[in-house]
Amino acid sequence: MRLNLLQIQVRKPPRQQRGIAILSVLVIAVLVVTLAAVIFARQSRAVRQTDNFQSLERSWQYVLMMEQYAGLQLQLDTKDNKYDALTDRWAQTLPTQTLSEESGAVVRFSGKLEDMQGRFNLNNLV
Repeated sequence: MRLNLLQIQVRKPPRQQRGIAILSVLVIAVLVVTLAAVIFARQSRAVRQTDNFQSLERSWQYVLMMEQYAGLQLQLDTKDNKYDALTDRWAQTLPTQTLSEESGAVVRFSGKLEDMQGRFNLNNLV
């Protein structure tokens, strides 16, 4: 019994096909790197937006704190006397206060209440 062996010829791809394969790999690599750069840029922007939002929210909390402080000063003034004068506690400038945050940032703020009742409301004149 005799076995017939098949001969398979392996041909080398032409040089032009190897060049196209290399170009295809390079194009895919460029696309992957570009995609990674876009993802990194979006992530960086998202982190900055989050930091900005936290800073804005923190600032708003300081504004609300100052508003509560002003309300407290007016309540204390009402208990002291029944009339208002520019020499009362509420009309004095708040000395500069300093707060230290957990992040290590130092916040300084000051404020003053102004009596707006004694001024002209130009909107009502029109």
